[in-house]
Amino acid sequence: MSEQADTPARITLGGDWSISGVTERLNELTVHLGSLLAGRGAAAPPPKSEICVRDVETIDASGCQLLAVFVRHLRRHGFAPAIVNPPEHFRSSVSLLGFDDELEGTGGPGK
Repeated sequence: MSEQADTPARITLGGDWSISGVTERLNELTVHLGSLLAGRGAAAPPPKSEICVRDVETIDASGCQLLAVFVRHLRRHGFAPAIVNPPEHFRSSVSLLGFDDELEGTGGPGK
């Protein structure tokens, strides 16, 4: 059965996104990116992608930077990533650190 183009690819992130945890997160994001790119046919348009951050426990400037680079890389490959389900501490940290524009989709209820 083929996957519909409207069905978003979902990436679920969690854990420590502070300076002490970003090394582990880099490996995780590399696997996610490889999986997304490998699962895409050459002629097929890239699917929408959702990055669920509900289980992110902590995030600081290092984590925001890593996530922003990942989002930028997805966009460069034609994906339209959206950050979904951010907890309040995630939204406030992203805003306080000035990553609102880089990490679109972090504001608003349920998004």
